[in-house]
Amino acid sequence: MKRVNFDYGNTCPIIDEEIRNAKNEIENFMDDLISDACGLIEKKQRQELAQEYANSLYKLIENVFETVRSTNEDMRDAADLQISDLKKEIADLESRIKQFE
Repeated sequence: MKRVNFDYGNTCPIIDEEIRNAKNEIENFMDDLISDACGLIEKKQRQELAQEYANSLYKLIENVFETVRSTNEDMRDAADLQISDLKKEIADLESRIKQFE
């Protein structure tokens, strides 16, 4: 029997890219927040603080992204299993049909 796979491209690169985008958005938000709250802080120091705060925040919510990744893997595994079960059922039904011919 042909190898059974969920026929959908690898989503990990998409998830990874979106995580990078989220990190960048968090850092940009922190930079804007610091700039608004403390307009006299020099740009370099502000960016360093923003990066530090963004990294701290990301560490607090990182498990959310990893749960998404894990759930995605679980869905793919479930789809592969369901497809495999259906292929077996089809093979069984084809075999039964041949018995009647």
